[in-house]
Amino acid sequence: SEFLDLAERYAKSMFWLGLRCHQTFNYRLSKEPNQEGFLSPMMAIEGLSEKQVAEFIGTTEKTIKKNEAALKAQQEKKDTWFRRSGIEVDEQQPLFHPTEVNRLYVSLVNGPTSIVVSGLPRNLELLKQTIEASTLTPDKADSERSKPFSSRKPVASTTFLRVSAPFHCPLNSDAVEKVVADLTKREPALLSTSAAKLAVPVFSTVDGTDLSASSLTQEQLLKKLLQMQATERMDLPKMIKSVKDVTHVLEFGPAGNTAIGATARMVGLWMEGSGAQVVAIRP
Repeated sequence: SEFLDLAERYAKSMFWLGLRCHQTFNYRLSKEPNQEGFLSPMMAIEGLSEKQVAEFIGTTEKTIKKNEAALKAQQEKKDTWFRRSGIEVDEQQPLFHPTEVNRLYVSLVNGPTSIVVSGLPRNLELLKQTIEASTLTPDKADSERSKPFSSRKPVASTTFLRVSAPFHCPLNSDAVEKVVADLTKREPALLSTSAAKLAVPVFSTVDGTDLSASSLTQEQLLKKLLQMQATERMDLPKMIKSVKDVTHVLEFGPAGNTAIGATARMVGLWMEGSGAQVVAIRP
């Protein structure tokens, strides 16, 4: 009964986190067509190093900054049309955002050439176009086989993730405070555990620090766990490399229609040589 009680509390906390992140970002998945058929606030990039991705982000943000004046004028024109039509302007997704919101963020580092970037969908689409202009897609990699390797374009692919909020991203900062308030009011039992009371190690997804060895209070621990999911960047290789004396890793999915999910494969890659076994848990 204790396990079921804890599982219920966990499900409730995830509900409030998902709801508040969605409300904070206030974005509806775009129906504008692209190669995947949709846009979203998170995009996976395969084939480029973090340094290369950072360079592409820098180039894209310069273009975004140049476009801000035009977007602001477009927003004002759109607002005027809504007002004349009797539509509440603040209920619409704005075209123009402050500079800090227009930034692009590296949210997840899953491997040396597996990166996820978060931001406004239109800005991620611009990043996608910037990357495609300087790289080759995997199906066209053979087109430069006759060139010296040093002269070939990098091979990369991009995929929009089916999410309605940019997780592991500072754009969710306001959501964390709302979730803490929600859980304090509706699930006070979740605030009854401090770091010192954790029965098993809980490792930070940022740097692999064992939170059970910290001095975090009940509220600080809850907030930290929420931040690791909502606002803080996740570095899988760094986290795994910092964890010592592990014999087994349990992976709970999701895996879709496959027996082994992407998470299990990534973790298994980074655990190679450690002697640890990755076990995929499925219903």
